[in-house]
Amino acid sequence: MANDEGHMIRFAIALEMAKACQAHLIALYNASPVSMPQAGRGASVGYLAEATQIAREKAVSVKAEVEEVCVKADVPVEWRIGEGDHIKVLSQHALAADLVIVSHAKADELEDRVTFHIPENTVLYSGCPVLVIPQKYKAMIPGTHIMIAWKGCRESLLAARDAMPLLKIAKKVTLFTVAKPSQESIEEQEFANFLSRHDVLVNVARDESSAGNVGESILKNAKDFEADLIVMGAYGHSKLHEVAFGSITKYVTAHMTVPVLLSH
Repeated sequence: MANDEGHMIRFAIALEMAKACQAHLIALYNASPVSMPQAGRGASVGYLAEATQIAREKAVSVKAEVEEVCVKADVPVEWRIGEGDHIKVLSQHALAADLVIVSHAKADELEDRVTFHIPENTVLYSGCPVLVIPQKYKAMIPGTHIMIAWKGCRESLLAARDAMPLLKIAKKVTLFTVAKPSQESIEEQEFANFLSRHDVLVNVARDESSAGNVGESILKNAKDFEADLIVMGAYGHSKLHEVAFGSITKYVTAHMTVPVLLSH
């Protein structure tokens, strides 16, 4: 939760998922702005104090609305408020969570460019799966038809395992792969058998014709399958204390139109 336009959409989705999975809901509200104005130090300090105070006042009404809705829905909720770097605060609280829900942001303005890195840095730093919600996404529970973007590696396996509670209640699950499996990878049919032992019925699909952008193929097939949730591994690396997504993950998160669950 934050002082932004998308926080109630995130909350509505989190509420429906908590109801479906009989989960405990944590609403984390960060009162600090995500960016500072390009001005002198004195102006920046003044802006930070003013923006934080406005956010604190906003938090009171948001907290009341969240608690009222959760009481009516009979969903246990825990309200938390934090201040500081958004990625650090979120990653810290994510250590004791099963899933983090954040919004995707377009990198058109400075604030959006900062916010844009929250999903990738949270999943790479916290060790917790992250559900990224597209901009202007209608508030509904994703996961009626889940598409697992399978690569036969550790990240894919972890993402599917993290999504297991959602896979078990989904009406349809598709295990999708683009690249031909390597000798070290797990065949998708073998993993489909693994899922079936967890009472998840899955269809296996493969795109052998795509020799170009794998991320583009994932999104195209998700649309063709009418999938409303993509589950995939977050492939990233660190360099000079910075983290960066791999090209496939970066493409999918930049062009997504349905929620994407990422694990690393």
